[in-house]
Amino acid sequence: MLELMIICGLVLLICITSSKVLYKFGVPMLLIFIILGMLFGSDGVVGIYFDNYEL
Repeated sequence: MLELMIICGLVLLICITSSKVLYKFGVPMLLIFIILGMLFGSDGVVGIYFDNYEL
């Protein structure tokens, strides 16, 4: 459970810092959130199952 909280905190920190940086380049944030969802999803690198209700 602690690892999941650390991962969620890191994702939130990445989103905040990347939004400030990518705003200058005109990259839409929705694209970044879709890519992060694909990376952190059940088929991605981290493998978090979003349908696991026990979390």
